[in-house]
Amino acid sequence: MQMENSSDQEEVSEESFNSTLQCLKDLQREYEMQEKYAEAEKIENKIQKLKEKKRKKDIMKLKNRQKSERHSINSIYKSESKNFNNRWESVLSSNLEKYKVQEEELIKKHKKMYEDEKETLEKNAPCFFKPSAMLLNTIKCKEKAVTSKKYREAQKLAKEIESALEIEKKMYIENRQAKIDKQLSIFQKKLDKELEVLRLKKEAELREINKQRLYERENMERRVENICRELENAQNIQINIAKGLHTTNAGRQSPYKSGSSFRSDHSSPSKFLVHKKSISKAT
Repeated sequence: MQMENSSDQEEVSEESFNSTLQCLKDLQREYEMQEKYAEAEKIENKIQKLKEKKRKKDIMKLKNRQKSERHSINSIYKSESKNFNNRWESVLSSNLEKYKVQEEELIKKHKKMYEDEKETLEKNAPCFFKPSAMLLNTIKCKEKAVTSKKYREAQKLAKEIESALEIEKKMYIENRQAKIDKQLSIFQKKLDKELEVLRLKKEAELREINKQRLYERENMERRVENICRELENAQNIQINIAKGLHTTNAGRQSPYKSGSSFRSDHSSPSKFLVHKKSISKAT
């Protein structure tokens, strides 16, 4: 309704100008016919002042409309830029969440595999202690000493056997555990390698996403720059035509003539800002 009222007011103003101008021209012709040239000159001055006033008013209206056009493009660009960022943040967030779930599941799986492997190794590792040849020889010497009634020597050998037995059992347990730990370490490296492969895959995909995002952002910025440059040139031509300044033939043939609207030709943001692309490849 407000736009209709504004249009009506412009039509009334235009009609008033044309009516006044026609009256002055009619009066000027009457003075010319009556050979009242001084009066005709005064009327001519009034006509020129009226035209100059109308020209300034038209230029002011044109500048206001051009300002609105620039503001409209800026607003649409900001909206499209926000949508662009939200869309890519969603893609990035979705991929990060996907790999987070995969990594958590793989770590959980690895933990169970590690515990199963540990249990298997401990179960299959030899559990029976076997004394060394030296210790067996000492035991035989003790038995001979006992048989020969050499109890003092037997007592001494018994203490040596007890001490050696304790040491060898401890070494056996440590060696057994070392072998298990070595096998578990090898197994863990295998699991870590599998996890590293997943993380490298994630990093590679995120790099591709950021690369595609940057590519689309640069294209969007170039499109906006081109639109702004085109609009600026078109508006300069409009102002020059409105001021009656000399312009090239190409300029006069521009679709952005006085009274035309850049916005009316580009009312849809999809025509001059961001054409949303499918990002199924990125996802």
